Amino acid sequence: MKRPAGPGQLLGYGYDAARDASDPVILDAANVPDPPGAGVHLLRRVPFGLHSNWLADQ
Repeated sequence: MKRPAGPGQLLGYGYDAARDASDPVILDAANVPDPPGAGVHLLRRVPFGLHSNWLADQ
């Protein structure tokens, strides 16, 4: 069993094939299997090749 990621949030996109659209999700890094705390439904699909960056606290 893997150790939890720790405090913080993980941001990503889920794809809904029925709508052919994406949903941004924010997950609790310490409880990733839990459902997202809030949701937003976009009208279009975010391309699968979209990349992001990691920003550490200063």
